[in-house]
Amino acid sequence: MEKTKISSRQLTIIIAVFTIGTTILVTPAAVASRAKNDAWMVPLISMGIGIIVIWLYMNIVSLYPNKNIFEIIEIVLGKWVGMIATIFIIFVSLISVSQLTWYVGNFMTTHILVDTPIYAIHIIYLVVIIYGARLGLETMARSSELIFPVIVLLFVLVILLVSPQSKYENLQPLFEYGVKPILSSSIFEITILCLPLIILLTIPSTWTNSLKDYKKSFFIGYIIGGFIIFITVLFCLLVLSYKTTSQSQFPTYLLAKKVNVLQFFQRLEPIIAVIWIVSIFYRTFLYMYTTLKGLSHIFGLKNYKYITTALGILALGLSFIAYPDVAYQKKWDSFTWASLIFIMGLLLPLILLTVGLIKKKKQNSS
Repeated sequence: MEKTKISSRQLTIIIAVFTIGTTILVTPAAVASRAKNDAWMVPLISMGIGIIVIWLYMNIVSLYPNKNIFEIIEIVLGKWVGMIATIFIIFVSLISVSQLTWYVGNFMTTHILVDTPIYAIHIIYLVVIIYGARLGLETMARSSELIFPVIVLLFVLVILLVSPQSKYENLQPLFEYGVKPILSSSIFEITILCLPLIILLTIPSTWTNSLKDYKKSFFIGYIIGGFIIFITVLFCLLVLSYKTTSQSQFPTYLLAKKVNVLQFFQRLEPIIAVIWIVSIFYRTFLYMYTTLKGLSHIFGLKNYKYITTALGILALGLSFIAYPDVAYQKKWDSFTWASLIFIMGLLLPLILLTVGLIKKKKQNSS
């Protein structure tokens, strides 16, 4: 049995970094292509929806405060139906590991290490993920506590230096294309921003100081991550305009290129690259951790570290076939991923809460 203890502060940072994840680099383009110059509203609406979703998750945790998501699924749905749901979460998490690895490889070989074979990037990246998984959640939580203030400081630095180039007319006129594009973009945004947070219920509330602190960490961490995404989208629009933002594959990286203060502070895009790679690393680790914990639950393993390397090799193989090209990636993220994460992050929790409340009511009455 894994014995882990993390502080509320560490859990808050884990949730914030997980929320930032892939979102900080790729989300501005996705929402700008749909909502145009009103795209800055999308993260705010998504944050509001996300708070309701987290409230749903916290109600599930309140029913079974000393259990992780896989144990809750088995208790509520039974052994066999619960196993199907667990396998589904494992599948989505493993696919996510391979896809995030592809994201890193594609970005690095496109903008930084252009002459490096993508498979070399994948191998190096997953070796670090495997090593992190073997160290465990507690070690990774402590490292995030050290790294996160640096990420925030670098992010604030880039925003401050690029802000003089802001053009507020880029946000005008408001609601030029109506409300529908904003709402549809918000629905897409929650598939990346908040619904994946279901996997963090792999961390039981008993690993933190108290259930109250556990809930507070979820809400605060999500709001911090969501606010960073809001600022990112806002300044992409202010500086680049929605047309340039929507046409760029990595608009936040392009935003950092615009920094030019007295011909001295220039070319700060590596800072954005560092922020993104660090945050996506923790997001990938948490997906890997969820996959390992799910497999351990199904097979009754006391220590998941025995299968970490094998799972990493499997994820490496999947990363080479995850996305044939960028066009397929955009189509998958918009349709297939959205469907999978709605089932895992919204439909499944609603079933768990409903059935769990009915069972608790029957137990109390009996």
